[in-house]
Amino acid sequence: MGVFLTKPKILKENMAASPSKEKTGVKSPPPLPGTPEWMAPLSRELESVIAQRNLLTVRTRKKVLNDLNDAAIETEDSEVERLRKKAVNEVLSSEKAYLKHLETVEEYFMKPVRERGLLPNSDFATIFGDLPSIIQVNKELLAALQSSNDRIGKVFLELAPYLKFYSTYANDFQSAVKLVEYWTEKNKAFRTLVANQESRPEVQNKLNALLITPIQRIPRYKLLLEDVIKNTPECHPDKNSLKEALEQIDAVAWHINEQLREHENSMKMVDIQKSLSGGFPKIIAPGRKLLKQGNLMKVPRTGGSSGQPRYFVLFSDMIMYCKIKSSGRKTVIEKKDTISSLI
Repeated sequence: MGVFLTKPKILKENMAASPSKEKTGVKSPPPLPGTPEWMAPLSRELESVIAQRNLLTVRTRKKVLNDLNDAAIETEDSEVERLRKKAVNEVLSSEKAYLKHLETVEEYFMKPVRERGLLPNSDFATIFGDLPSIIQVNKELLAALQSSNDRIGKVFLELAPYLKFYSTYANDFQSAVKLVEYWTEKNKAFRTLVANQESRPEVQNKLNALLITPIQRIPRYKLLLEDVIKNTPECHPDKNSLKEALEQIDAVAWHINEQLREHENSMKMVDIQKSLSGGFPKIIAPGRKLLKQGNLMKVPRTGGSSGQPRYFVLFSDMIMYCKIKSSGRKTVIEKKDTISSLI
């Protein structure tokens, strides 16, 4: 019986002695490690203090860290929303400025030129013909964007088919610029009106600089939508509409670029036709395209070091080489030979 009584006493003494070991220099267990970096995106210092000093129970500490993580996610979401709102506002402000440019052309150039009959109807139509339709489409676009409730992708998706008005405008643009230059030189009344209007404080722009803005607009829409998409979360209800709208804008931009390339190609062929001595041969034909033109040296078949300069024109279905002659200030191309088939 005495043996069993002494053991509890020894245990009690050992337990009582344990506090004294801390005072005699025995190290306490190391503090818990700091919170992993992936769990501490917001307040790393606060989490480190909590972990190292063991101020909270495990359960309470976990809750605090989770709350901090949720707060970080909420902060990140608010930053994304801020960037998206900024991108959307840029679309709206850009559209307002663009529409103001169009209305400036209509108010200060189209109307007075038409009312005073300063241009032939056909030339007036070439310069300004598609602008009323474009202005109407963009007025509707701006109104829809302003009432879109943060769904601008849907707005662009609905109005994208009407942006094809820009294709016909693009087709006529080079001719329009040339006509403005021609009538500015030939028609004093037109020249005076244009100069006066360009200097007005409400305008402060050259007419040709205003006329090019619709050509630049479709690529601008592409950049604006790409910025909105970049700052729109995948879960946003407008994300898919934005992507589809961008695809349609891309298609319109491609179509305009193709139209401009074809128009430029046709104008080059017309210039070559006008340069041919006697206007022969007739090089303008359906389906024929200009591929390349330039100077080459024609080497004699018998050899020799002296070559003859010739002007070569490569079309999609034939090649023509010519001799260049100067007639006063005009350069005339004298056709030497053609190969009608390249198959």
